[in-house]
Amino acid sequence: MLRAGYQVALAENGLQGVAIFKSQAIDLVITDLLMPEQEGIETMLQIRGEHPSVPILAMSGGGRMAGTMDILHTAKLLGAAKTFSKPFNPMDMVETVRSILD
Repeated sequence: MLRAGYQVALAENGLQGVAIFKSQAIDLVITDLLMPEQEGIETMLQIRGEHPSVPILAMSGGGRMAGTMDILHTAKLLGAAKTFSKPFNPMDMVETVRSILD
Protein backbone atom coordinates (compact mmCIF):
# COMPACT_ATOMS: atom_id res chain seq x y z
CA MET A 1 0.00 0.00 0.00
CA LEU A 2 1.32 3.46 -0.87
CA ARG A 3 0.45 6.42 1.33
CA ALA A 4 1.79 9.99 1.09
CA GLY A 5 4.49 8.67 -1.22
CA TYR A 6 5.65 5.92 1.15
CA GLN A 7 5.26 2.15 1.05
CA VAL A 8 3.13 1.23 4.09
CA ALA A 9 2.59 -2.11 5.82
CA LEU A 10 -0.47 -2.26 8.09
CA ALA A 11 -1.01 -4.36 11.21
CA GLU A 12 -4.11 -4.70 13.36
CA ASN A 13 -2.17 -5.00 16.62
CA GLY A 14 1.30 -5.17 18.12
CA LEU A 15 1.73 -8.91 17.57
CA GLN A 16 1.05 -8.54 13.86
CA GLY A 17 3.22 -5.43 13.72
CA VAL A 18 6.23 -7.21 15.19
CA ALA A 19 5.72 -10.17 12.83
CA ILE A 20 5.63 -7.81 9.83
CA PHE A 21 8.65 -5.94 11.17
CA LYS A 22 10.61 -9.20 11.37
CA SER A 23 9.58 -10.33 7.89
CA GLN A 24 10.61 -7.29 5.84
CA ALA A 25 12.82 -4.22 5.85
CA ILE A 26 11.07 -1.43 7.76
CA ASP A 27 12.51 2.09 7.92
CA LEU A 28 10.10 3.57 10.48
CA VAL A 29 7.40 2.28 12.83
CA ILE A 30 4.18 4.07 13.75
CA THR A 31 2.31 2.48 16.63
CA ASP A 32 -0.74 3.14 18.71
CA LEU A 33 -0.01 2.57 22.37
CA LEU A 34 -3.31 1.01 23.42
CA MET A 35 -4.11 -2.00 21.23
CA PRO A 36 -5.59 -5.48 21.57
CA GLU A 37 -3.35 -8.56 21.66
CA GLN A 38 -0.18 -6.59 22.46
CA GLU A 39 0.17 -3.01 23.68
CA GLY A 40 2.34 -0.44 21.92
CA ILE A 41 4.84 -0.17 24.78
CA GLU A 42 5.56 -3.91 24.59
CA THR A 43 5.76 -3.63 20.81
CA MET A 44 8.25 -0.77 21.10
CA LEU A 45 10.39 -2.77 23.54
CA GLN A 46 10.55 -5.74 21.18
CA ILE A 47 11.47 -3.58 18.19
CA ARG A 48 14.00 -1.57 20.22
CA GLY A 49 15.58 -4.80 21.48
CA GLU A 50 16.25 -6.06 17.96
CA HIS A 51 16.69 -2.82 16.01
CA PRO A 52 17.47 0.11 18.32
CA SER A 53 18.07 2.59 15.48
CA VAL A 54 14.67 2.25 13.75
CA PRO A 55 12.65 5.40 14.45
CA ILE A 56 9.32 4.87 16.22
CA LEU A 57 6.38 7.28 16.28
CA ALA A 58 3.81 6.60 18.99
CA MET A 59 0.24 7.81 19.38
CA SER A 60 -2.48 7.50 21.98
CA GLY A 61 -5.88 8.83 22.87
CA GLY A 62 -5.45 7.72 26.46
CA GLY A 63 -8.03 5.19 27.43
CA ARG A 64 -9.75 4.14 30.62
CA MET A 65 -6.66 2.81 32.39
CA ALA A 66 -3.98 5.33 31.47
CA GLY A 67 -3.80 9.05 30.99
CA THR A 68 -2.73 10.15 27.53
CA MET A 69 0.21 12.22 28.74
CA ASP A 70 1.54 9.46 31.02
CA ILE A 71 1.61 6.79 28.33
CA LEU A 72 3.02 9.19 25.73
CA HIS A 73 5.72 10.23 28.21
CA THR A 74 6.58 6.57 28.76
CA ALA A 75 6.85 6.05 24.99
CA LYS A 76 9.19 9.03 24.76
CA LEU A 77 11.35 7.63 27.57
CA LEU A 78 11.55 4.33 25.66
CA GLY A 79 12.89 6.09 22.59
CA ALA A 80 9.92 7.23 20.53
CA ALA A 81 11.21 9.84 18.08
CA LYS A 82 7.89 11.70 18.39
CA THR A 83 4.57 11.17 20.13
CA PHE A 84 1.09 12.26 19.06
CA SER A 85 -1.94 12.78 21.26
CA LYS A 86 -5.22 11.82 19.54
CA PRO A 87 -6.88 13.48 17.85
CA PHE A 88 -4.08 15.01 15.79
CA ASN A 89 -3.75 16.46 12.31
CA PRO A 90 -2.63 13.62 9.98
CA MET A 91 -0.45 16.08 8.06
CA ASP A 92 1.59 16.59 11.24
CA MET A 93 2.36 12.87 11.18
CA VAL A 94 3.23 12.98 7.46
CA GLU A 95 5.56 15.94 8.01
CA THR A 96 7.26 14.12 10.90
CA VAL A 97 7.74 11.00 8.76
CA ARG A 98 9.21 13.16 5.97
CA SER A 99 11.60 14.92 8.33
CA ILE A 100 12.85 11.60 9.70
CA LEU A 101 13.13 9.65 6.44
CA ASP A 102 14.18 12.32 3.96
